[in-house]
Amino acid sequence: MPHLYVHPNRVYIQFTSPSQAALEALGPVQIGHRKASGVAQSVIDSSVAYGTQLGGALGDWIEADGYGEARYKGFIPPVGPDKWVPTGFSDTDKTAPPVEPHFGDLRPLALTTADECAPPPPAPFSTSPGSAFYQQADAVYQTDLALTKEQRRVGEFWADAGGTATPAGHWLAIATQFLRPRNLAEAVSGYVLTSIGYQDAFIAIWQSKYQYNLIRPETYIRRHIDPTWKPSWPTPQFPEYVSGHSGLSGTSDRTFTAVFGHVGFTDSTKLRRGLEARTFSSFSHASDEAAISRVYGGIHYPMGTSEGLNLGHCVGNAVVSRIHLL
Repeated sequence: MPHLYVHPNRVYIQFTSPSQAALEALGPVQIGHRKASGVAQSVIDSSVAYGTQLGGALGDWIEADGYGEARYKGFIPPVGPDKWVPTGFSDTDKTAPPVEPHFGDLRPLALTTADECAPPPPAPFSTSPGSAFYQQADAVYQTDLALTKEQRRVGEFWADAGGTATPAGHWLAIATQFLRPRNLAEAVSGYVLTSIGYQDAFIAIWQSKYQYNLIRPETYIRRHIDPTWKPSWPTPQFPEYVSGHSGLSGTSDRTFTAVFGHVGFTDSTKLRRGLEARTFSSFSHASDEAAISRVYGGIHYPMGTSEGLNLGHCVGNAVVSRIHLL
């Protein structure tokens, strides 16, 4: 069996200092285990040299994904009755910039292009009460008016007390529940497959968000249904279509099932936040709940969550079929 050591300084250059220190310590420890098991010093030396070379190539490839250019590139949001505006403010008090408007321009990992899993266009914009778009917004409004205690618990559970990084972080915490009792190789494989899915899902979701720049339910409802209405949770500062929670959860359904199988589980990752554990019959069950939670929170239209799930399933299927781990 070949022995490979990818030098952490060449690949993990963006980690925080504590993480960097842990990674730098991990390599020598693993090399020590190999030496203790009888691997010749010449094999170790050549493996470290090859790993350092490979790490350099990977680092160069990572740096060319377009993020450096996209991160600070300017963006002027388009204007129109159907277009996103900053939420949490009145229409005459717009102060929040959109989050990562060019993330959809990044190079994917498993997808061939950012729009390979693109959703269909949203319902045609209209303010007519009989229109499909109005009904989408009214569904959010009516759901909020009749929100049950259980629906509120669901919304709070998947909102994770706010923050737009929560869907990936929440699902990775679930992955840790499954991977903690396993060995390092299994943990690496599990985290790699799921994390590749998240990278490509975010790219695909953000490509859609900034293609359509669709108005959020909060803004539409306040303009056309009830000027006093506010959602149960703060609306993130980027366009609506499609839902990020839904897309990431749909991807998780596919990658988690590939890694862990068709199993039920109890998500106890939020106990320290004071939220009760929730039990699911499958990863699909959990992803469906995560998606609908965004309607409960008043953050997304039903079409944003359903098409977000579909996009996520497409991304997850692509990752599972194209990424092969030893």
